[in-house]
Amino acid sequence: QATILLEFYSATGGDSWNDRSGWASGQGDGCDWYGVECDGGGNVVAISMKNNGLTGTPPSTIYRLPELTKLDLMANAIDFRLVASK
Repeated sequence: QATILLEFYSATGGDSWNDRSGWASGQGDGCDWYGVECDGGGNVVAISMKNNGLTGTPPSTIYRLPELTKLDLMANAIDFRLVASK
């Protein structure tokens, strides 16, 4: 799941986010990164990036996180037409 999260980071201008705590280093499984919430088994269940300076188009690979139930990207300058993965 960290690979998918890092694809998301790259595609949405992660280096320019208002808060990118944990994301910039790419260390760990993502559960302690800003805006990421995991369940007890370490599965990503929510990503909350409201008003965090995201840009670009989120990759559709984000939906490959099997336990993801919340994706809050409101108030960001992103294109919500998710790009199909290759």
